[in-house]
Amino acid sequence: MPSTLIVSHDPAAVRAIEQNAMMSSVQTKAIGAVESAEHWLATKDFDALLLDDHGNYNLTQIVHTAWARNPHMVAGVFSLSGTVRNPGAARIAGLEVFQFPHALQDLRMMFDSLSSMEKLRPNTKILVVDDLDAPRGIMCAFIEGLGFGGTVGVGSVNEALKILRENPNEFFCIVTDVNMPKLGGADLIRSVRDDTHLAHLPIIVLTAHASADNLRPSLVAGASGVLVKPPKKKDLIWELTKAQRILVNHQDPRLCRAEEPDDLLIIEDALSFRLC
Repeated sequence: MPSTLIVSHDPAAVRAIEQNAMMSSVQTKAIGAVESAEHWLATKDFDALLLDDHGNYNLTQIVHTAWARNPHMVAGVFSLSGTVRNPGAARIAGLEVFQFPHALQDLRMMFDSLSSMEKLRPNTKILVVDDLDAPRGIMCAFIEGLGFGGTVGVGSVNEALKILRENPNEFFCIVTDVNMPKLGGADLIRSVRDDTHLAHLPIIVLTAHASADNLRPSLVAGASGVLVKPPKKKDLIWELTKAQRILVNHQDPRLCRAEEPDDLLIIEDALSFRLC
């Protein structure tokens, strides 16, 4: 039976979430102290971690502890009575966001997925798209050196789409340059998101110009993550591990949600903070 660790000082919120989890046959463990959370995460396997946005703790530190033990654990931040304080930064970090007025509904969907969906085993290959031969080769070698499996490098969006459509189950992630001749990263993302056989794939955009204006088309199209050239080792590992987690848990691969009109602005603000 799947299990979820809830970290919250709010008894009413805990009860509401526990009732949702019970209806989906998901076990829960609720605690209030962050020290206890780190203890439980280090000693027991959980399928999901839910953090109250009103808690006074370091979200990044807790999820690092959680993902160090189980890289594929679903982690989320919730607010049943209002909006999460910084949903853009949370999503960039790889957390799910559950906020008023749809928090309980979205949590129920997450619990249902934990109970009913078989965990996918991510494929080992990553598709790298860059029109420049040298940077593309360096990125492929960098990724393979980190132990993420094989890479396939292509020089254009059309080449990428041809390979993806011929081999829709071969890759677990796409890493694409943003600015390329004729068709760029945003064009590739739109084509992938419009293809029912490929839409689930995480897509990480790679750019030397880390501005919100430059990244906006890729975010609107449905990017899953962002890397700045040349990517740091820790950032590349973080984004690729997040991509695996998205695929394994059948999570929405888009940073921006089409049903949330203010989401793009929030993500852009969070990106500006992260990339400066």
